[in-house]
Amino acid sequence: MDCQDTMRFNLQKGKRIGQVLFIVEGENTEPNLIYRVFCGIFGYQMERIYRNGEYRVFHRTDDPFSKITVINTEESHIGFIEKNNEFLNRMFDLLIDDYGLDIDNAAIYYIFDRDPGSNTNTEFIRDMLGKLSSAREINEDMTRQGMLLLSYPCIESFVGMNLLNDSIRYCWTKGIEYGSALKHALHEDLLLPNKITEDTILHCAGELFCSLKQAGIDTTLETFMNSLDQFSETNKEIFEWQESQHREKGQYGLLSLFIVALIDLGLIKIECEDNIFLSE
Repeated sequence: MDCQDTMRFNLQKGKRIGQVLFIVEGENTEPNLIYRVFCGIFGYQMERIYRNGEYRVFHRTDDPFSKITVINTEESHIGFIEKNNEFLNRMFDLLIDDYGLDIDNAAIYYIFDRDPGSNTNTEFIRDMLGKLSSAREINEDMTRQGMLLLSYPCIESFVGMNLLNDSIRYCWTKGIEYGSALKHALHEDLLLPNKITEDTILHCAGELFCSLKQAGIDTTLETFMNSLDQFSETNKEIFEWQESQHREKGQYGLLSLFIVALIDLGLIKIECEDNIFLSE
C-alpha cells in the first residue's frame, strides 16, 4: 500500500546508533549541518578530523555507544572517494590507530554534491552509486562499506527541504542550476540553517517522500525501508531521473539525500496506519 499521504514521522532521540562516520567534501557547510542535526537536535558527540590532521571534539558526551565522526576527502571533489585514494586511506588508518574508531562496525555515509559545475564525471558517479550501497555491509570492490548520498545540486538543498513546501520545485521555479546560486537564493529568502529544528527535520522527511514520488520512485513504505539495505538501485533511479530533469529543464530538482542517513540510522520512525517502520 502506498501510504505516503498518511505517513507520520517521529524523532527517536536518545537512540544508540553506534559509531557513525561521515565522509564529506566541504570543510564548513557539511560539518556545520551535521553538527546542527546530530549535536544540536539529537545530542550526540561529534568528532572532527580536519584535512591537516587536527582533531577536535564537539558536544562531548559520556555515551561511547553513539558517536559521530566527520572527515573530509583530500579535496572537495567526488573523485577523491575512489578505493585507492591514499589520503582517504591514511585518514582511515588514523581513525583506527589513534582514535579507536571501529571502522568495521561503523555506519559510513559519503555526503557529496551533484553540482554540474564541480562533480561532473557522470560515469564515475554512477559507478560509485553502485558500489557504495550500504552503510554497514562491506562492498568487495571498495574493501569497505559506505552509502553514497548525493544532494542536488548541493548540500544546501537539505536546508531547503527543511523549510520549503514542495521543495523539489524550488530550483526549477527560480532557474537555479549551480550550488553557488542555490546558496545565494536560500540566503536571500532567509532560508537559513539556524532555522532547522526538530519539527523541520520531520518536515524534511515528508518532503523526501513527496519528492521521490514525483521522481517515480516506489514510495510504498515497506519497499523503501527495505531498499536501505542495498540502496544502489533506488539511488540510481533517483540519479537518472535527476539527470533527465537537468537535460530537459536545465536544473535539478532540489533534493538532498542526507535525510536518508537519519532514516537509515533509525532516528526517524515512520508510521503508516497499522504499520511502523524503524531501521535498526
